[in-house]
Amino acid sequence: ADEWDAIENQLQDDRFWFFVNNNTSNSQKSNRIDFLFDLLKPRYKNSNKLFAYHQYLEKFQKGEKLEWEKVRDLFHQLLEWYNNRSVYHLIGFIIYQGISDIENITKKYNKLNKKTKFEEKLKSMISSNFDGNEKYNIENLNYHNPKEARAILLLFNIISYERSDFNFRFPFDRLKKHGWSLEHIHAQNADDFKTIKELKDWIKDLSGLEKQFKENDTEKKLEKLEPLRNLINESDILDTLPRASWSKVIKIAVEDLKTEAKTFFNKDRIDNLCLLDGITNTKLG
Repeated sequence: ADEWDAIENQLQDDRFWFFVNNNTSNSQKSNRIDFLFDLLKPRYKNSNKLFAYHQYLEKFQKGEKLEWEKVRDLFHQLLEWYNNRSVYHLIGFIIYQGISDIENITKKYNKLNKKTKFEEKLKSMISSNFDGNEKYNIENLNYHNPKEARAILLLFNIISYERSDFNFRFPFDRLKKHGWSLEHIHAQNADDFKTIKELKDWIKDLSGLEKQFKENDTEKKLEKLEPLRNLINESDILDTLPRASWSKVIKIAVEDLKTEAKTFFNKDRIDNLCLLDGITNTKLG
């Protein structure tokens, strides 16, 4: 009973639960240990969600051995992976992406002759999911194939922290509970500007990409920045005027540049995208 209680308490920790599970519903909230029973005694599709529990209950009523050791050993194995930072990140990504589930991962682990090869096996499971798939080529990743772009950004995020911050553990619980979305980094629409400062910041961003213009042999396009720079430098007084008084001027001034920006900065490409959690996205508008 003490072991059962300890296991259930650990499973109630969302950081642990969402490491091995994508289930965000409350259907299993009260008895998450059922998840372990189901792993050891998989139920048939559409069968009663308490199928595994009843299997143990029937054994108990018949006075048969309950094989509690298997439940305990499975939990300790999951806990060991959870406490291993590298394995935690690999399995967490595999589970989130739906590349495999914890049941199959456990089976693969038990078949290995050398447990030291486990990390290599996990990495190969991830790489095989991407290799040979044209959708995952960097030049093909954009806002219009969000599934693939999200996967690469997430993997990049995890690997970056894995290599740079040895105290960091990626929060899969926050990723699964708070609805992260694919968002653009640089604004591209003049209509979105609410103040002159926002417009100035946008021009500063574009000006910082002059090198890219030059590399693409589009020096003439830089000329389109000049009238707008002059307008901004000489129009601080617009800050004190109602939006209705200057919005048309801004729209006319940036219309050509906006078109060029969409073409040459390719706002939908992967290098202008990021993953943003729902709370932060709401605050930023």
